[in-house]
Amino acid sequence: MKTNIAITAIITAGLVVLVIHFTPRPQPKAAVTHGMPQAELFNMNGKCAQLAEKLNETSGVHGDAISGEYKSHYNPRTNRCYVLFTTWKNFRFDPSGYKNYTPLPDDYMTESLYDGQTGDQLIYASREHGPATASGHDRNVTTTPTNITLEAAQAKMEKLMKEGEVEP
Repeated sequence: MKTNIAITAIITAGLVVLVIHFTPRPQPKAAVTHGMPQAELFNMNGKCAQLAEKLNETSGVHGDAISGEYKSHYNPRTNRCYVLFTTWKNFRFDPSGYKNYTPLPDDYMTESLYDGQTGDQLIYASREHGPATASGHDRNVTTTPTNITLEAAQAKMEKLMKEGEVEP
């Protein structure tokens, strides 16, 4: 009697495993962001990174007295590749070998947002010696630079660099 119960339990467990294994599962749909499949978004981000690297070679941080970085972001809503360059004073720089060197102020900082495809500078912000100045323009609106505050320029750059990101 005990062997019949054991055999029945083994057969039942086997059937459950087979049913679970062979039950069709719905296939996940490809994720779409702003009407763009995620695979295409991935490819556009890669192309944007290549454009940023190329732009860095011509417009990026140059010189010993400053340090900097750049990052890129493809925005699917605007279909634009944005490249953000940030520079600051290089505190490890030794100016002793340079004639007529004018030291940078400790608070020196610039941020420039470029259109990665055209190379156009869209927004520029800088700070040195305390007062903050910034100017910005967008080629979609006007070709004439518009004076804006440092905070407004940084907020616009941050928004454009984050817009269209896929939330985790």
